[in-house]
Amino acid sequence: MNKWFSALKRTAEFLNTNPKLYSYWALVTVFLFGLLGVAPGIKTLSVKGKTISELSKIDKNLEIKVGELTKLRDEMGSLRQEVLYIDTFMPDNPDVQGYMVDFFDLVQKGGFTISRFSTENRAEVNGINIETSLEGFGDVLGLIKDIEDLNRITQVEKASVSRVRNEQRVDLSLKIYFY
Repeated sequence: MNKWFSALKRTAEFLNTNPKLYSYWALVTVFLFGLLGVAPGIKTLSVKGKTISELSKIDKNLEIKVGELTKLRDEMGSLRQEVLYIDTFMPDNPDVQGYMVDFFDLVQKGGFTISRFSTENRAEVNGINIETSLEGFGDVLGLIKDIEDLNRITQVEKASVSRVRNEQRVDLSLKIYFY
């Protein structure tokens, strides 16, 4: 025990003789601890603070989007019955051949024959333009109404009626739609 006591006594005497040295070492230790320990911690807290503020902005935007999606889901639910039939009225492909079959059948039932049926080379967005000429003795207004009442959405853009050899000649410009 005497050994420990003498070592402690020597240390205390050394401290009294060199206080500047220990003060210097204390300042160097505090500086290094601050530079290597506190500064990166403050920098990390600063970056995390910015990240937290950005995340809160994103969270607010997400809450707004969730509200919009809820509103759209409610609207979609109210339109669900109508959406089931959209493929009939506006198919996802042009299908001009299928339309021609329906159109030819309708024209024959209306008392007309088709003398010309052509589509334009360029298709517009979501629609195809069709030019046709019909001849016969049927009801023109009834035929146009029947064309517009086809299962496929059809717009009669232009119609002209003339007399040729005791028959009616009907020139139609139609537009059929798809999505």
